Amino acid sequence: MRKKSPKNQSLNQSLNQSLEEPNSNPLDEIHALMEQAAALPLGNAQMELLERAVALSDVLGDVQAGFATRDALVYSASMSGNPQKTLVAFAWQLAQWDKLGQDGLGVSEFHLLWSYKWVINGLFSIPSVAMAQVEAVLNDFRERLERAGHSLGIYHQYRLRWAMHRGEPLEAAAIHLEFKQFDSSGILNCVACHLQQEVSFQRFMGQFEAVLQAAKPLLRVHAPRCNRVPNATHAVLLLPLLHLNQLEAAAKHHRNYQHFQHDEDALPLIGLHLEFLGYLGDVPAGLKLLERHLAWAYRSQDIDTQYDFLRCTLPLLHRLRHSKDLSEYLSESVGELNALPLERIIPHWQIEESEPGVLDGVLDALERRIRSDLHYIAVQFDTRHGNTFYQDGIEPDLALLERPAQVLPAVAEKVKAKSNTAKGRWVKNKG
Repeated sequence: MRKKSPKNQSLNQSLNQSLEEPNSNPLDEIHALMEQAAALPLGNAQMELLERAVALSDVLGDVQAGFATRDALVYSASMSGNPQKTLVAFAWQLAQWDKLGQDGLGVSEFHLLWSYKWVINGLFSIPSVAMAQVEAVLNDFRERLERAGHSLGIYHQYRLRWAMHRGEPLEAAAIHLEFKQFDSSGILNCVACHLQQEVSFQRFMGQFEAVLQAAKPLLRVHAPRCNRVPNATHAVLLLPLLHLNQLEAAAKHHRNYQHFQHDEDALPLIGLHLEFLGYLGDVPAGLKLLERHLAWAYRSQDIDTQYDFLRCTLPLLHRLRHSKDLSEYLSESVGELNALPLERIIPHWQIEESEPGVLDGVLDALERRIRSDLHYIAVQFDTRHGNTFYQDGIEPDLALLERPAQVLPAVAEKVKAKSNTAKGRWVKNKG
């Protein structure tokens, strides 16, 4: 028989003690755990408290408490980039809903369907979930929407994301026609996310002028907002603006990085800012982002997020290795790279013997390791999708890298706006 881990043994002991104490009310302890978790930022510490609350609910056999605690865990795990925990918790919720319904659980179907969106988004990021399973979940989501009388706009939005995630432009273009037939008025729709989907689609299709047009409704003074918009809008605009040589506008959008630079779950957005700096050739600024956030990528539980960020490091590393315009600060930049505690950031890190003629052993080893990790992740997704989209996406755009290196133009200081990624709350949308 498989032995329980020390962590599980400790958890079981604490739960049993809670039930055995004469003056202890387990429901009060569940509420206390939930309150402690709510006071923490998104992340592992919060999820551990919520998992304790879930386990205590199960020991009590209290289905309503089990649903409520898992509800909090689904939100925390999905927003923290842990799709596996999200899936396990929501699968239990869905089974209980189908068994007991709204009357038995005291939870509206609208609430369940709202969480369902996050779960679908997370499924895309787990390559071990087969294509057929993802399609079945999407079909189930549609059927539930139809039975409840909701608009199918949100269904088409997630089908569009699924096509984009797999790198299927023809399929995405066809679904986009369906998506455009629905506005953002559906009760399950986030208006800001609906508009942002159009921005992301146009970028995915490489229509850079159309990206700028699609973003306009989200950049107005009284534009719709949510936990991820307009932060995602600013990030997605950077590369199109660079392609169109609108550097002053790009510099303004890059300033938005300061609003979520401490939010670990915003790593894909941070990656887009890093990618922009690499293509631009602003190596000192890019190295600062790499130093701050590389560790986040390597401890992420979402390998899709890890892929996104690591891929965005390659333009910077290319600039550092190849650009002749770096002579003035090349030695300083390499020194900063050498100073990174890579042995603590990257699992099983080691510097192999450097090849002759390379700029620096650390740079050479770091790029080799990043490319190896990217290929490992890409093969998993491409195997599921039956194409080479992820593998093809590893290589940087050499046409952009052939441009002369530049530094961001100065932007006048503005009063800092409050971040709309409250406690790091952000929902991933690839593209």
